[in-house]
Amino acid sequence: MEEQWLIDLRNFVCDDPDPSEIITDFSQWYKEVGIDPPCKGKFWITNGTEARIIAEEIPDGWWKGRIKMSDETRARMSASHTGKPKPHVANSNRKREVTEETRVKMKRNHKGTKGMKFKSPATALSNMGRKWYNNGKVNKFCYECPPGFEAGMLQK
Repeated sequence: MEEQWLIDLRNFVCDDPDPSEIITDFSQWYKEVGIDPPCKGKFWITNGTEARIIAEEIPDGWWKGRIKMSDETRARMSASHTGKPKPHVANSNRKREVTEETRVKMKRNHKGTKGMKFKSPATALSNMGRKWYNNGKVNKFCYECPPGFEAGMLQK
């Protein structure tokens, strides 16, 4: 038997919000909460060769915006980063030779997993049709509801 508060929660209907109460601008939200936004009043300015962030008046010879990187700058940055290790790549996978046998295994293990919830197709198929049930103390993951149990999982 479901508790009354759960039934009330399922049957709860929320009225449509008043359009005047919907916040579409973050500056309005910051005002209502009573804090300053992290970048309040700051903006980028450029003189064509240099760019910086300011919060005061724009000086003569400068205008709002940022400069785009030239191809020369991009090439210099690319050259300076070439050959350096990438921190997001695990050390174990660097310069790893993948044999044809390994490629076949990887293909076989990941075949048909597109759109499935679990990575391994074997795991996904073995869990298909199973649900969580509890008796107030114990959780069970099975195909049919055991006697004295109800659908759902207990919080840890």
